[in-house]
Amino acid sequence: MESLISRSVNNVHIVQCSGLLAEPHMLTLKPQLRQLIQQHQGQVVFDLSHATDIDARSLGMLVCLQIFAKQYGGELRLLKPSPTIVNRLELVRLQHTFMLYQDEIAATTYHTSA
Repeated sequence: MESLISRSVNNVHIVQCSGLLAEPHMLTLKPQLRQLIQQHQGQVVFDLSHATDIDARSLGMLVCLQIFAKQYGGELRLLKPSPTIVNRLELVRLQHTFMLYQDEIAATTYHTSA
């Protein structure tokens, strides 16, 4: 992965990834990502608009982070995944594991039950 940028919008943390999302870099980021999930009650969006591809182990790590986010009452959402990344999700039947968004406002709007 070439770079990682993060910011908060509407109490939701957006992590912007670029380049290839591959195991060596993703594994080093896992503790930081878990901490962000804890701090934001599981409300984290991965902006993949600048990501070119993702390897199988990184997909697995995203699934683990999704499970972790759900433990905090949230979910990991994917914003603007490329056709290549969507294809990878479909190949391993993970397309329904994540909410996929093309719009940042929709991706950062979390509805809570009262």
